[in-house]
Parts: sequence; C-alpha cells; structure tokens
Amino acid sequence: MEGGVKRMTTFSAVDLLQDLPQEATKFFAVFSRFEFAMKRAGYLKSHAEGAAAEPGWDCFARDLTNTFFQTVQNSNSAKVLFDVPPKKQIVQGNSFDWKKGEDITDINKLFLAVRCVRNNLFHGGKFLIEPVEEPSRNKELLRACPAILETALQECKTSGVEKPKLKELHRHFFEPL
Repeated sequence: MEGGVKRMTTFSAVDLLQDLPQEATKFFAVFSRFEFAMKRAGYLKSHAEGAAAEPGWDCFARDLTNTFFQTVQNSNSAKVLFDVPPKKQIVQGNSFDWKKGEDITDINKLFLAVRCVRNNLFHGGKFLIEPVEEPSRNKELLRACPAILETALQECKTSGVEKPKLKELHRHFFEPL
C-alpha cells in the first residue's frame, strides 16, 4: 500500500466490494434497486419510442406530497446534505476538482443531491484510488442518501391510494429478484 491507498493489481469484483465501506455498499444496493423500481413503475425521463430507459426523478418528485420534503429537511439523518450539499466533480485542466454543491431548497434539488452522491461514489473516485479529505463526511453522506430513499419508499406506501404509481414503485422495490 502506498500512502494508505490499496493498489489493485488484478480484477476481482468481490475484492472491490469488500474494499468499499459498508455505507457505500448499502447505498449502492438501495439506490440501484430504487431506480429499478422507478422504471418498473413507469417513472421515466421520457416515454418516447426508442428513448433511453432512464428513471424520471422529476416526475417521481412531483407525485410525492409536500410533507415529504419537510420531513427529510427536518430529519437529523439528512442534515449533512442540507448543511453542506455534496460537491460535484469537474474537469480542471488535465485533472479533476470539486465544485461547491447547490443549496437544497426543494424536492428536485434534494434528489439531485442524492444522485450527485451516487455519481461521486460510482464515478468520482471517492474511494480506493486516493485518500479523501473528509472520510467521515463521506460516510455521513452515504448514510443520509439511503435514509432519504427509505423515507421516499414509506411515502410511496402511504400515498399509493391517491397515486397508484407510487404504490407500484413500492411494490417493485420489494419484489424478489
């Protein structure tokens, strides 16, 4: 190990998962399953023939009640996102840098922040490649995002009577693989 960073010499998916913090593995599982359930319930970015089958976060956000955002905003588990929103990795010359996160003032920006954490984990080199400045903050972010999605799932369950797509999302999330 060089400077506390493990260097990989062979590819092993098991090793990759074992090297990730437990919070990252949980977030990966919850987020992936959530987007799967969104698509299965019909929350798509576009319904056009031939369009990419991407989850429609804005459509989903519109179906949630106003109290959902307030509940998350007032919860201690999501405080880290509201206090200092996640940064976005950007290109800076021949390298990368971090851009300040946008303040979370509504439900769409909340889900944008959750996706930013996902992107930073999946694509941004937050772990394994080089040491990070605030590892404890990263773990807080990785704990906050599944909590937000779990709160959204609860909202889907309780609001499903008025909005059947929410109930479908909830059902698909928990259906066997």
